Amino acid sequence: MRTPKPSGRNPKSASELKRKKPSREEKKRVLIVCEGKKSEPNYFTDICQDLKISAEVTIVPGSESGTHPKSIVKYAKEKRRGFDSVWCVYDKDVHENIHEAHKQAEDNGFKIAFSNPCFELWILLHYEDQRAEIDRHACQRQAREYIPEYEKGMKGVFNIIKKHQNDALKRAPNLRDENNKNDKKETDNPSTTVDKLIVYLNSISSAKPRR
Repeated sequence: MRTPKPSGRNPKSASELKRKKPSREEKKRVLIVCEGKKSEPNYFTDICQDLKISAEVTIVPGSESGTHPKSIVKYAKEKRRGFDSVWCVYDKDVHENIHEAHKQAEDNGFKIAFSNPCFELWILLHYEDQRAEIDRHACQRQAREYIPEYEKGMKGVFNIIKKHQNDALKRAPNLRDENNKNDKKETDNPSTTVDKLIVYLNSISSAKPRR
């Protein structure tokens, strides 16, 4: 009985016989639920376009999610399915029981971009340090010193201030550190964690880093 001649080709291993996985990875899905009806949604829409975000980002305005921090967290809980990362964006402003919204968000694994007293503090930090306690009206007035045409909810704010973004990314964590040194909470007035969301969006950007 003849022995079959070898074919000259190595037999495929079991792992090679398995179906090959698609070469392209599925896009991440990110949910950003905002308290603001215009200001924050406009800002984050512009930054995602500027950064050419590689993920699929859904930005929800307060007109859909509600304008109280707890309602924002509730909305995020209802819509979280299918998202890889969920962010709740809200201010202290005049809201009570902020700590309850924080806890509910953290218990559900959501990230928080919080400002005290308001989102305009993040805008202001692009231009100057703000260490003293400040109310929302003063925050908006000081923002107008740098952006005379500024109005709450206006479009194009990101493109006006983006060249100062690195300054704001340094000032925000320094402000939280200062609060800690003075035996205050990180979230006490003035403070913001919007920088954490900006850092995250930069991390999933497909745009070339700015020099």
